[in-house]
Amino acid sequence: MEFKHQKDLGPDAIQKWCEELDGKSKIEINDTQRKLLSIFKMNHEIVGNFLNAHKELSSQFDYTSFMINLVAENFPYKIDYPSALIISTLIDRPAIAVMYTNYLQYKCFQYGVKEINIDALKDILLWEGVFSEEVLHEMWDKQKFISSDNRLLNMLDYPQYRESIRNINTGNYDEKINQKGISKICQKAWSKLVAKIKKLLK
Repeated sequence: MEFKHQKDLGPDAIQKWCEELDGKSKIEINDTQRKLLSIFKMNHEIVGNFLNAHKELSSQFDYTSFMINLVAENFPYKIDYPSALIISTLIDRPAIAVMYTNYLQYKCFQYGVKEINIDALKDILLWEGVFSEEVLHEMWDKQKFISSDNRLLNMLDYPQYRESIRNINTGNYDEKINQKGISKICQKAWSKLVAKIKKLLK
């Protein structure tokens, strides 16, 4: 693979990387993630309060605490325990956590979200689907760059390359989510129509 050089990276480099990732095909969440989402949706306040009161329980899910600390130390958005726990089920190594935290920053910027709870997580990520191992492997390689002293580094580790998505403008969340919903509905309707036409033409 041909890597980018540090001199070619600007404050929107991570935004461009996220936009490319966002355009990749997605897969549906699995049964475990779907069940957790249903439980937290029904009892969001109770579960959230319980997890906040017993934070040590998150260690049972390998990357829950890792996700929360990564977000708290490096990003302007916040994520609650139930949401981090669901995201942790997508993660089996730190590199994937780094990719999802950066991608969530992009989605927060895109939709004007400063705090990710279960509702926001569903709207900005889970509804569209998550990424396959193949996509994540490809995009991990694409974020690497050659530094000025010829070292191979990870762009996602450097906040100066995500300056363009740092400031989150809230206030138009509902409008943007509704627009996305209409777009999704139109896409599904169009896909069904195309399938029917293909059957008729056979």
